[in-house]
Amino acid sequence: MFSGRQILKNTLLLTAAALLLRFASMLFQAHLAGRIGADGLGSVQLLLSVSAFATTLGLAGMRVAASCLCAQAHGKREPAQVQLAAAHCLGFVLVTGTLTAAGLYLAAPLLAERVLHELSAVESLRLLAGLLPVGCAGLVLGGYLTAVGKVWQLTAIDAAERVLGLGASLLLLRYAPQTVSGACFALLGGELLSSCAAVAALYGLYRHDWRGIRQTRAPGMARRVGALAAPLALNDLLRAALRALEQFLIPWGLAQAGATRQGAMAAYGTVTGMVFPALMLPSAFLYALVDLLIPELAACRAQGRRERLASVTGQCLRAGLLFAGFTAGLLFALAGPLTELLYRSGQAGRLLRVFAPLALVLYMDALTDGMLKGLSEQVANVRYNTLTSALDAALLVLLLPRWGLGGYIFAFAATHLLNFVLSLRRLLLVTGCPFRLGAALGISGCAAAGALAAQLLPGAGEAWTSLGLRAAVFSGVFVLAACLSGTAERCLPPSLRELLHLPERGEKTQALR
Repeated sequence: MFSGRQILKNTLLLTAAALLLRFASMLFQAHLAGRIGADGLGSVQLLLSVSAFATTLGLAGMRVAASCLCAQAHGKREPAQVQLAAAHCLGFVLVTGTLTAAGLYLAAPLLAERVLHELSAVESLRLLAGLLPVGCAGLVLGGYLTAVGKVWQLTAIDAAERVLGLGASLLLLRYAPQTVSGACFALLGGELLSSCAAVAALYGLYRHDWRGIRQTRAPGMARRVGALAAPLALNDLLRAALRALEQFLIPWGLAQAGATRQGAMAAYGTVTGMVFPALMLPSAFLYALVDLLIPELAACRAQGRRERLASVTGQCLRAGLLFAGFTAGLLFALAGPLTELLYRSGQAGRLLRVFAPLALVLYMDALTDGMLKGLSEQVANVRYNTLTSALDAALLVLLLPRWGLGGYIFAFAATHLLNFVLSLRRLLLVTGCPFRLGAALGISGCAAAGALAAQLLPGAGEAWTSLGLRAAVFSGVFVLAACLSGTAERCLPPSLRELLHLPERGEKTQALR
């Protein structure tokens, strides 16, 4: 069981590492957008959607199977069984990954012509096919290392892989043709080089654990792996197919609404390649918090500590709400100068201002989903995500041809809000944590006050100057409003209040007396 101070310290440490990597990726996206334009960036995003679906198909649920089976054997202190489970999962994923890669290689001309509408994407798709078995094997080895407690080694290798991949892609971009196909080839080539290096390091750790362990036979291991992975693979494949369908429906619907093919791809690239990376950059804090909360929540539930479970859930929801509200308001205030500095795009700034209030829902949904996983409520998560993804696809088909980009924004907001409401309701039922509307209203009011004050500043001047002034004004007004209204006192966890030397409610009343 971790103390609040330990959770806070580890969360800040992991957040710093994740933020650096995300910021580096966002700068790479900005460089890519300046090289091939918004429409080219849209083509790259569609190719990445194909990559995500193919990876899910090739993985076939083996990462979760490796994590679960290896964790069970590791908990029983049976190292030979751990290695057998990992070996079976690795063998299975090499077969499924290779078959998927072969299918993608053969189908590359058809996908490039009928799906991507880019005949020059054939070579990129075939390079992606070569990347698949390596990437799938790396994910399974990552599940094994997570199960046996080597999280820090895995994190270090993942970080090194990201840095190496970005560096290699930038190097390849210098010599690649200044076209969409050249950018895709450089991007995937850098990822292939970094994935091979990462898998070699992961496999080295995996082989090192074999030393001194006698190999045994497990006749039923293959059946156990298949029984566990098959339903997971079907669920993951359905969700991946729905997500890929959503991505391909967006440019199709924009074209149906009257935009040209190039204009539709430019709008799609602006939203997915410029707005979303900036919108989700600060969410690294919540994902780091979720990673640390999962074992804490699982331990509380296993020990039957209902009061502790409700307390931890309430504190995390209030702290996450404070962070999400602050970030949503700050993104709204900084949308114009931030996107001007990164992308030199006025449209990206306007769209980021539209999507910024939704950060409150997106961040809280990520936090809620993570806590449900810690409480072994994955089935509910899959059910809600599948339902809202199917609803999103249906709304895109109905609304995009008529309303264009406005229809996409409405469908995105409606489905993500529904997903959050369903997940939050389930979390509150499982933990017994009470629902408090006052905290949400208070934080929303503080964020609105800060954003309004920042918007009153004149817009002329350098983008860096405008960015700094708006950030300072928003932060000052938000903190002042949160302290005067008591929102900060209600939402900050005790460990952070102690760190900031803020008095408790009873102490504050006593001091006033």
